[in-house]
Formats: sequence, C-alpha cells, structure tokens
Amino acid sequence: MKIQKGDYFIGRHEGKKTYLAKALEDGHGKSVEALLEKNSHMPGQRHTFTQALSDIVLVLGGDPWPGKVHGHDTCALHRKRLTHKDFGDVHFFYRPDKQVLADLNESMTKVAKKLNKFQLGFLIDGVVYEVLPYNKEKYAGMYIRSKNDKVPDRIQIRPEIMPASEYPYVWYHELGHRLHLTFCRESKKLNAQWLKLFATSIKAVAIKKDKSQQLLDLLISGEEAPSDFKRGLDEEDALAFKWLIRTIQQVNGLSIKDLDTLFEAEMKDEITKVWPVRGISHKELAPIVSEYATVNFKELFAECFAFYMTGKKLPDPITKLMERTISYGKVHKDNLKDE
Repeated sequence: MKIQKGDYFIGRHEGKKTYLAKALEDGHGKSVEALLEKNSHMPGQRHTFTQALSDIVLVLGGDPWPGKVHGHDTCALHRKRLTHKDFGDVHFFYRPDKQVLADLNESMTKVAKKLNKFQLGFLIDGVVYEVLPYNKEKYAGMYIRSKNDKVPDRIQIRPEIMPASEYPYVWYHELGHRLHLTFCRESKKLNAQWLKLFATSIKAVAIKKDKSQQLLDLLISGEEAPSDFKRGLDEEDALAFKWLIRTIQQVNGLSIKDLDTLFEAEMKDEITKVWPVRGISHKELAPIVSEYATVNFKELFAECFAFYMTGKKLPDPITKLMERTISYGKVHKDNLKDE
C-alpha cells in the first residue's frame, strides 16, 4: 500500500475499532510513523505511533473530501496552527482565505487590548482556540468547559457564519462564559442574582383552543395576508398570534412569509391544515438584553458581558451586577492560583 507524508488514513486496531490518523513520513517497508488525528492539537493529548501498513483500511490523501468515512468526520481536520501574541496558539480546522486570517488576527488583538484595559486578560490564558469551517451549524461560537483539570477549556469560532465586524462580539460572548463558569461559579449569591434577573424576563402564556380557532377564522375570512393581519390585533391577540405562527414554524417549517404566499395564492386550505387548532402553552421570553439572552441564564450572562465589553447599552441594574461579577472574578482568579 502506497502512503505519503501528510496523507490521512483510516486504520484498524486489533481488527475491530477504526481510527483516523495522519502519516508523518512516506510509507516504507511494512510500517509508517503516524499521528492520531483525535485531539492532536490538545496539550498532552498528541499521540504518535507506528502504523502497520497491513492495518490501514483506506488512504484518504492529503486533502480528504468532507464527509463521514468509517464513522469518522473529515469535515474539520486540523490543518494549521498560528500563534497570536495575546491568545497564543490558534488551531485551524480548515484553510480560510487571507482576509479571514487578517480579520481574525485584528479581532483578537482588539479584544485582548480591551480585556487588558479591564484587567481581564486572564480570561484568554489557558484556553485552546479552534477555528472551524461553517457547515450549516447554528452557532457562530462555543465555549467548552473542561471536566478534567489536566485538559484546558476550548473556545470554538466559525468565522464564515458572520461578518468580520461581529468577531469581537463572539469572542467576548464565549469569554463571558469562561468568566461566569470558571471564575464565578462558586458565588451562590451572584448566580442567584443572575437567575433572578433571567426569571424576570419569562412570562408564562397559554393559548386556548378557542382562541386559536378564533384567530384562524378571522384570518381566513379576511382579506389581509398573515403579515398584515397581525398588525390589526390588540396586544393580547397579537401575542397569541405570534406564538401560533412560531409553533407553525417549529412544527411545519413554514415562516410567516410562506403563509403569506399561500394566502395570496388563494390556498387558504393549506394554512388551515397546518394551523394548531388546539391549546398550546409556552413561555413568552421578553428580551432584557437580546433574544438569545432568553435561552437560559448562562446565555443571559454571556450576552450581558459581550454588551458590556462592546459598549452596547445595558439597563443600569444589569451594568452594576456585571461590574460586581467582574470584580468577584478578578479576586477569585487569584484564589484559584493559590489552590
């Protein structure tokens, strides 16, 4: 079997379990030196070994086609490592163009400068940074807190999902999670205050079957498409209509614009078929900061931190709570070092 330095391959262990690895040299004789792909960029997790050529199931080449092979994902392979003067090593799992690299570097420099100004540079340290390709994922960034003291936390970012102007905001959001979950997790009082703040944004709402049917009848019998129909409703009915539409979107995948299209094409029966003529209950999440901040109190905190660091307007009580939390994090950071 021919294999060259840099080729990825699927190997098999003891004739059963498969793994994804990369050749570190050209194949010769009966074996080749290889690097296990899984966690190869993580400190202390890099594993090299001698691969018997007879145990190679499939050679994928140096640039495998994205997808699943023998249960292994080739969409995001570790491609390169760059070092930023403040963030340290940044690991790339695809090959972005030069402009993305330049924009990322600029955003990290900007974020580090601002954090150092607030004496929060410690949030950057001890984190593994991963830059991933966009493959229809929902999130632009993610903070992954390690459950093992010997393995560092990770922050992932997908730059292709957003304009470069949003990079700093995403960095702040994910680093906000780190401030909260690593340096402030021991403060029951602060966490209770954030939970209380989150709870004030939730208003329970129930839509009865009769109300759902009434709104459907009014819509179908009228001349206004759904987008225009909602503007003529009073506050209570407008809220119910909003959540009926959201239910249709979640269950049937149809947006209000799709319903407009059906309405204008005189296909009102299709709207009736998907309309939830039953009682539904849910929570009305009135955003204090942003809609994403209504997901849970952890996201509320991260959004507030991102707002605070980017200078976006926050209500005074939230600003004061954030400043108290930041002060606690700074003190606890020193305590963690002493442990």
